[in-house]
Amino acid sequence: MSSQIYRYSALLGAAVTSLLSFEAALAGAGHTAGSHHTSATSDADAIRTIEVIATDNEFSTDEIQVSAGETVRFLIRNEGELDHDFTIGDADTQAAHRAEMQAMMSGASDGHAHKHQAQNAVMVAPGETTELVWTFGEGERLEFGCNVPGHFESGMRGKFELQS
Repeated sequence: MSSQIYRYSALLGAAVTSLLSFEAALAGAGHTAGSHHTSATSDADAIRTIEVIATDNEFSTDEIQVSAGETVRFLIRNEGELDHDFTIGDADTQAAHRAEMQAMMSGASDGHAHKHQAQNAVMVAPGETTELVWTFGEGERLEFGCNVPGHFESGMRGKFELQS
C-alpha cells in the first residue's frame, strides 16, 4: 500500500513540476495568456460571435458550422484549471504547432521565443476569456485545437464544417 502511495505521490509531483515548468516557459516565451487580441480582420467585420468554452481537456463543441467568406469572432473562455491554446488551421498547421509547443515545453527549442502567429492562435489562461477573429475562405479544410502538449491528443479539438 505504501509503495502505491509513494508511486502516486511521485507521479503527482512530476505532473505539478511539469505544469509549473510549462507555465514558466509560456511566460518567458512571449505568450500572453488571456490578454491576446488577435484578428485576421477587425472586430467590425465580424458577422457573428461564437463562444467556445475550454475545460480540462475539452472544448464545448467539436464541430462549428461556417460559410465561405464569413467572418467570425470567436470568444474562447477557459473554465478549466490549465492554460489552453485555440489554434485554427489545417491538419499540417495543427501538427506543426503541436511540435512547436512540445519543443518549447521540453526546452528543446532553438532559443527563439515562441509566439503565436497573430493570425491563427491565442493562449487563454484559467478563468480568462480571449478572442480571435477569422474569415473563412472557399474550400478550406480547417480544424481547431488546443496544442498544449497532450491536450489535442486527448480530444481537445474539432472541425469547421464549411456550408455552401
